[in-house]
Amino acid sequence: MTEPGRPTPPGGFTDPANYHITDFRQVEALFSCVKLKGEVEKLIYDGKTFQIYHPISYQSQVVNGKNYKSLVYVVGARSAIGAYVEMTAYYSLDPTMMPVLLNAEWLGEALTQRTEK
Repeated sequence: MTEPGRPTPPGGFTDPANYHITDFRQVEALFSCVKLKGEVEKLIYDGKTFQIYHPISYQSQVVNGKNYKSLVYVVGARSAIGAYVEMTAYYSLDPTMMPVLLNAEWLGEALTQRTEK
């Protein structure tokens, strides 16, 4: 296992790293979570708004640009019980481009193993 946030062999994602508000290296990953919140809501929550949307951790992958896979804790209007969403965003090598949402999905039983690392 690699140190959190450190590169892995080509093609793979890094191990999960927790978000820390003071870590400037995480700005791009955290920005993608915030910027793409509305798209995630449209894709997996029928366009409804999450009452709580809290990024927990991320993984990065160098491609022709960079992918960020983020774990996000969410609470919706329909229930006070929280759930987790995994979203993947892509950043182009072009610095003028905004992140693009590649995927978002609800997580199930596997979440416990991922957060206990």
